[in-house]
Amino acid sequence: MFFRSKKNVNKLDDYTLEINGNEVSFPSKISNILENKEKIIVLISGYKDHIKERFDCTRNIFCYDKDGAFIWQIEPPTLGRKGSGYLSIMYNKELDKVFAFSWVRYDLDIETGKISNPEDLR
Repeated sequence: MFFRSKKNVNKLDDYTLEINGNEVSFPSKISNILENKEKIIVLISGYKDHIKERFDCTRNIFCYDKDGAFIWQIEPPTLGRKGSGYLSIMYNKELDKVFAFSWVRYDLDIETGKISNPEDLR
């Protein structure tokens, strides 16, 4: 189960988190954070005005363990606008699933960063 209370996470500024005492910096502004007892999933912005370092904006979701060690970076969206990254992440308590949204909704495997079951929401 994921929750929004940032028990292990402290946002130091728009680009930096402190995860259990370890600083983790991102190349663009932090947009959303999901956390459970084992993992912290971070969505960063793909908007040009928010980017401070070059990165693959189609892979703008990252996962860390509770100590701040990197686990995975999401794979690029398979459908939707070419070159577009993810716009949001959401935990659905009823389904006990995490979803990643670009122009399409994907199931997000929190163990691997792989996406599946694309559903066009337009």
